[in-house]
Amino acid sequence: MRRLNILILLIISSLFLQCSSNKWAKEIDWKDFSLSNLPDSTDFPSAHAVILLDEGKVDISGSGEIKLTVFERRRVIRILDRGGFSYADVVIPYSPNSSEIEMIQARTVSPDGQITVLDKNEIFDIDLYPKFIFYADQKAKKFTFPAVEPGSIVEYRFRKIIKNLTLYHSWNFQDFIPTKISRFSVTFPSSWKLNQKVYNIILEPDSFKTPSGFKSTYRWEVKDLAGIRREIAMPPVADVGAYLLFSPLGLNTWKSVANWYYDLSKDRVAAGSSIKNLLPKILKSASSPKEKLKILYEWVRDNIRYVAIAIGIGSFQPHFAEDVLQNRYGDCKDMATLLCAMAKQTDIKLYPALVCTRPNGTLDTSLATPFRFNHVITYALLPDSQVMWLDPTHKGCPFGTIPWYDQGAWALVIKGKDDFLLTQIPDSPYSQNSTLHNWNVDLQKDGNADVKGQLIFAGAPSTEIRRMLLPLNHTEQKRWFESFYARRGYSLLLNNLKFKGLYPVEDTLTVSFEMRIKNFAGINDRSFYLNPGALIQSELRELFRAPTRIYPIKFNFGFTKSLNLAIRFPSDFTFTDSLFTDSLSTRFGSVFLRASQNSNGELIIRAHYEQTSTSVAPEFYQQFQVFLDSSANLLGHPIVLKKSMFP
Repeated sequence: MRRLNILILLIISSLFLQCSSNKWAKEIDWKDFSLSNLPDSTDFPSAHAVILLDEGKVDISGSGEIKLTVFERRRVIRILDRGGFSYADVVIPYSPNSSEIEMIQARTVSPDGQITVLDKNEIFDIDLYPKFIFYADQKAKKFTFPAVEPGSIVEYRFRKIIKNLTLYHSWNFQDFIPTKISRFSVTFPSSWKLNQKVYNIILEPDSFKTPSGFKSTYRWEVKDLAGIRREIAMPPVADVGAYLLFSPLGLNTWKSVANWYYDLSKDRVAAGSSIKNLLPKILKSASSPKEKLKILYEWVRDNIRYVAIAIGIGSFQPHFAEDVLQNRYGDCKDMATLLCAMAKQTDIKLYPALVCTRPNGTLDTSLATPFRFNHVITYALLPDSQVMWLDPTHKGCPFGTIPWYDQGAWALVIKGKDDFLLTQIPDSPYSQNSTLHNWNVDLQKDGNADVKGQLIFAGAPSTEIRRMLLPLNHTEQKRWFESFYARRGYSLLLNNLKFKGLYPVEDTLTVSFEMRIKNFAGINDRSFYLNPGALIQSELRELFRAPTRIYPIKFNFGFTKSLNLAIRFPSDFTFTDSLFTDSLSTRFGSVFLRASQNSNGELIIRAHYEQTSTSVAPEFYQQFQVFLDSSANLLGHPIVLKKSMFP
């Protein structure tokens, strides 16, 4: 009977929407605002468009397990200028196996009030991730509004029927353009406990509770929200934008979330004949558990292609480890599952770990939900109680290291049924993320120089540059090297280039080279002018020239850059200073430059720049700018060699 009632309600709703089509094409009936009093560019001079109304309604029907969720959305946007035309293109995602989109209506209202309705034949069904996801059943309805011009209003509405799902798990109140009204409501059986939280804004819902056996409604509404301002190195949108998040029904504790993933993945870790036959071949030289784990990790990292996969439940459930091995590709959860399956056969304690990576925002541990996790890696517990985190999806990560975006992130380790660990992944110290220029220089009388040296990367710079270099052939790697130093002001002719730590993957990555640099020294008034500190000057100075800042600056990692130069120069030149040194130390980091002459007559230049902070609060922004400017001036100090005798 309950199912019949739900069906009747859907039929009545569809008939109502169909009957309103004529009204939709001819009448404007906005209760929240009027056509004669709309905001324009004078109200929002820096915005290209403004959201007049963004409204979502969720109605959940059923008892016990949810049978049906109906989500209705309506959006009204005023296009202020041509820069806002992108808001006239709409994509509505859905999953064919679990949801469907119906009753799409869209119209454009011209500045003089003329209505142009979107032809339903101009609504297209597309793949949502045609490039990024290799295999996916994520689809979308896509359309673009007709007759759009500056001053137009675009309005659309639709209904999504979600089958056998829980709550519509989030709602964004804020966009990158201003929002006049954002409203969201959820209607659900009154016997349910609704776990929800609003972020980055103080907002309490209006609640309309009813007796047991009926439905309750919660409604949130916010008005006059500024747009999220885009800034260089800003925090993730989840850390600054206003939004609402729910715990799904039945997954309102971290234990239940862990058990949910355990149930999805437990059978997928079984090792078949392919895995069992492979292990003796690759582990024959290993004796200790750590040595075995290293071999297993490197084998999965190097032999399984990372391919993003989202097919139905496959968005959350890994494929069978045996299939991943045979196909030689998989996504993060597939690669983690294969590695866990291989480790299990060797009695190594290795578990999958759901991760909310740092670019995905900070995980709120007080609200349990699986939807904030966007990555899966592995957690190892060795016999000596040593803990190791392994991410085989990153091709540039040596054993024992993980990418910067995993470090400091929250992870949910799935050890077994009712056995889990919610923990923050350790972050490596900034001093481990280093770049070192080691040069031996023969400076010629014409200012050119022959250089034999090494460029040494460690930590995060090593892993990121290695990942970039691995797919390149040697010619492409040479172009990368030339470009690397060209960005630092050097025109060079490369004679020799070798890599150590590129493959096999090791930390550190050492680039050995021989090259000739044109105009290494400037010549003026019988003097050489050297500016070697430019090699390690921070590129950040030019990125942060805006006078003010709204959000904190968030860097991927702290780092150091160092320079060791030994320069042999023509005998008729001298370093007149005998010793030059300067330094700077602040809350953000430090820098020093030192030039001296050794007993062999070589000019020895040492320079060091370190940025210890990964976050700069807005109130310290101008101090940070001073640090960047002062560092650039210090490192840019010219080192002068003068002719000792005049003709």
